[in-house]
Amino acid sequence: MAPKDFSTGDGYQCPTCGRVRADWANEDTKGQAVLIKTKMPYDLLAEYRTWRRGFGNKLYASDIDQIEWRIVDGIPVPVALIEMTRVTGTKRVPVAYLESVLKRYTVRDPKSQLTINAAAHMGIDAYLVIYRENLEDFWVYNLTWGGAWQAKTQQQYRDWVSSLDRKSL
Repeated sequence: MAPKDFSTGDGYQCPTCGRVRADWANEDTKGQAVLIKTKMPYDLLAEYRTWRRGFGNKLYASDIDQIEWRIVDGIPVPVALIEMTRVTGTKRVPVAYLESVLKRYTVRDPKSQLTINAAAHMGIDAYLVIYRENLEDFWVYNLTWGGAWQAKTQQQYRDWVSSLDRKSL
């Protein structure tokens, strides 16, 4: 079966915002669904998540915060899987805090291994991103390869996201 061509928006689902409308790629409207979703003061999945977690041992489900996509020859292609968490306030974020967040993802919860495995199945890297609530500061960690945290300004983060691609494209 030939892959669907998402570049025309012919009623298919938008790979970035999830809308199913022919005009999903229209610059005037493509962010509206996401904007509405993110301004809700409650977790829309709370009941489902609580119910789903009761299914028993060895039955895992994990939500993925973000998959970065690029459209290549009309086809959406994943380039990065990103787990995100937020830090509040304006105090300096010490490395010890970053490491405690990483430890939560890698030791306390199986989240990082599930994230890495999902990314590997897609042929992409998995990242953990911590961002300040005012979106001025970002910290990026490559879960797939490890290494050091990379502190980024808003513009540096935008540039980093824009630079993500698949080497095989």
